[in-house]
Amino acid sequence: MLPANVIAENEDLLTRILVHLPAESLIRFRSVSKTWLSIISDPNFRRCLRRHTGAYFLVRPGQRRGEPELNFVSVGEGYVNSMNNIVSNLGKSFGVHRIQGFHSCNGLVVLALDINAGESLNFVVYNPTTRRRRLIPDYFVDDSLDSTDTDSETDDPFSPLSSPDPTHFYALNIAFDPLQSDDYELVYVFDDGNERIRFASYTSETGLWTNSKWYLDQEREGYSVIWFEKGVFWNGGMFWVGSCWDVYYFDFETNDGECIIPSFPQGRSFEEREDDFMCRDVLFFGVSGENLCLIVLMDLRPLRFEVYNFELEYSRWTLMHGVRFSALTGLYPSMLVKAFHPCFPHDWHCSFSFLSFLVDEEQKQSQWLISVPGKIISCNTHPMTVKEVADVVTENFGKVRIYEWRETFEHVETFASV
Repeated sequence: MLPANVIAENEDLLTRILVHLPAESLIRFRSVSKTWLSIISDPNFRRCLRRHTGAYFLVRPGQRRGEPELNFVSVGEGYVNSMNNIVSNLGKSFGVHRIQGFHSCNGLVVLALDINAGESLNFVVYNPTTRRRRLIPDYFVDDSLDSTDTDSETDDPFSPLSSPDPTHFYALNIAFDPLQSDDYELVYVFDDGNERIRFASYTSETGLWTNSKWYLDQEREGYSVIWFEKGVFWNGGMFWVGSCWDVYYFDFETNDGECIIPSFPQGRSFEEREDDFMCRDVLFFGVSGENLCLIVLMDLRPLRFEVYNFELEYSRWTLMHGVRFSALTGLYPSMLVKAFHPCFPHDWHCSFSFLSFLVDEEQKQSQWLISVPGKIISCNTHPMTVKEVADVVTENFGKVRIYEWRETFEHVETFASV
C-alpha cells in the first residue's frame, strides 16, 4: 500500500480515487487544498462524474396552474437522504416564486419562475448536485419578425412578445450532453397570441436567444394533445409526442423543427389510427438505453401493452415488445377502474403510469418503475419481482392520484458548470 503522502502528491492517483467518491464528499473536499480543488473543477474530471442514481424528481401540478409540488422517488434506499436534501434545497432556493415550468436533462435542471404575480418569468438553470445556479438572460423577440411588416423577406407570421409571459408559456426544456460538450441548450415553447405555438432556443456557449421560424398552428394541430412539458433530448434534438403518436422534433443545429406523422405498425393508416388507436393511452415516452421509446396501452382485461422504438431515419414506430402484466393487477386491483357512465357500463380505465423503463439486453429482462394508486412500485421481469419503493400521500377528500410519466424527471449526479 502506498503511503498517504505519495498519493497526495500524485494527481493521477488522486483523480482515480476521487472519481469514485460520492458527490456530497467531493463538494466538501474542494476546500481541502488548491490541488484537490483544481482536480475536482477540471472539465475532464466533471465529465467522468455523470452517475445515474436511480432517483427521480416528481413534479405534480398543484391546485392552481403553474404551482407544482416537488417530490422525489428513489429506487434504491441508499440515495433517499441525498434526494431529500436536494428537494429541500430546491424548495428553499426557489420556493418564494411560483415554479411555472420544470425540466431536467443529464443532471441539469431548468426552471421557469413566475416572479411578479403573473407578469413575467425568470429562467434559471440549476445543478442540484453542486447547488450552483445561473439566471438566463431575458428572452426578447426581434421586432423584424413582426408579421405586420409586409416587406419582410422571412415571411414569418409572428407577433413579438417583449419578455417571457406566464400567460403565453407552454414549456421550457433543457438539452445537455456532457460527453459531447460542456454547454447546454434551452428551447422555449410559447403561444404568440395569434393561435400559433412558437419556439426559441438559447445556448450557453453564446448566451444568446434565437427565434425559430418554425411554428405550429394550434387550430390545425388541435386534434392531438402535445406534451411539451416533457421534451426528450435524443439524437441531438428535442422530441415531443402527441396523443396520436405524432412526433415533434426540434433541431438545435438548424434552429428548425418538424412535425412527423410516423408510419404505424401492422399497416394501419392515419385514418384508422384516429378511429382505433386514439383510445390507446400513452403510458410512457422517453429514452431507454439508446432508443426513443413509446409505451401504449392495448387492452385492460387482460392488461396488455406494447413497446415501440422510434426510427427517425424512416419516420416510423417499430414494435419491439408486447407485454402482459395480468399478475400485477391481481396484486394491485386499483390499477383498473370501472367506469360509472350509463352509456358505457362495461368500460374500464387504467389508473397507472410508467415512470421509467429500462431494458437489460444481456440479462434479457426489463425494469419498470410504475405509479399505481397510493404506491410507486419497481417491477422486474424474467422472473417477475415486485418491490414497493414509495407511498403516495392521499390528497384532499380521499382522492388518490398517480404520477404521470410526463411529471417524472431522472436525477443524474453531475459536476457540470451552469
